[in-house]
Amino acid sequence: MNGRTILGIYCSLLFSGCAAEAADGMISSAQQDVISGPAITTAGTSSARMLASTPAGQGLEIHGGPELGSFLVATYGATTGSSGATAELTVTPASGTAFVYMLLGSGSRYATQQLRIQRTPGSSALEAAASTGNIPCGTVASGTPTDLTVVFHAAPGTFDVLIGGAASACTNLPTKVQPPIVGFGMMDASNEGWGGRVDFTGLTMF
Repeated sequence: MNGRTILGIYCSLLFSGCAAEAADGMISSAQQDVISGPAITTAGTSSARMLASTPAGQGLEIHGGPELGSFLVATYGATTGSSGATAELTVTPASGTAFVYMLLGSGSRYATQQLRIQRTPGSSALEAAASTGNIPCGTVASGTPTDLTVVFHAAPGTFDVLIGGAASACTNLPTKVQPPIVGFGMMDASNEGWGGRVDFTGLTMF
């Protein structure tokens, strides 16, 4: 499968009303009114478990199956109180792990529903999916926690990705995602070779 096919599968899962498995876990009181979830849909050998919540936000560990057809989508609902959004997370991928993180918009098509960042198989580079194509942002090293921030600017239709609190090469990128942002999610894509273990912690949005 190519990337377009996989992301189409994700969109059908999100909007078709398919049965979603709610993972057990505690939501910190600081985030309870803002973030709900996760709702998890999975196939093959991919799996996830909740990590202990902290004042910084929620956490999820994903073990993605590398074989063709194994996938996992975990989505969180979020309310920001404005049409723009800032999402923060810390990601710790194991060696060889590929992952996708995305903000979820209100459009009716894939391009208007997702603002995606990803690390692809065999690479330590973080990419952002702008409306002009995938743009290299910087490095997300294996085995090391990396703080990431995604800032969506609704009025101009642009976004920024910060790595370790610093501006990256992904600044003022164009996107077709339509506000308001209604949540965020993580995905182990169903392509062969994707997957591995990755911890997402400090998951929050405002």
